[in-house]
Amino acid sequence: MRQAILTQGDDITERVKVLYVAFSRMRTIATITLPNRNELFLNLIGDFDDIPKPDGVQDTKSGWGLRVTIRSDQDIRMAAPLINRAYEGKP
Repeated sequence: MRQAILTQGDDITERVKVLYVAFSRMRTIATITLPNRNELFLNLIGDFDDIPKPDGVQDTKSGWGLRVTIRSDQDIRMAAPLINRAYEGKP
């Protein structure tokens, strides 16, 4: 998951915090949290209102983006276009 985010561009920075890892460009575009050993949450920040939400993807309650539940490599592949959209989003 980390590589999928960092390969978006050379301008991505990574900050490791106690409870999450943040990835930023000019603003934070994604965070990763580990709620348990079997999955992680990829929180993508941006405007995703106009796209269909595949299984495992939900709008966040705060309204700032999407939460993608990652349990397998297939979920990472499914999240790749969403990661790109967060990266390309409006700063």
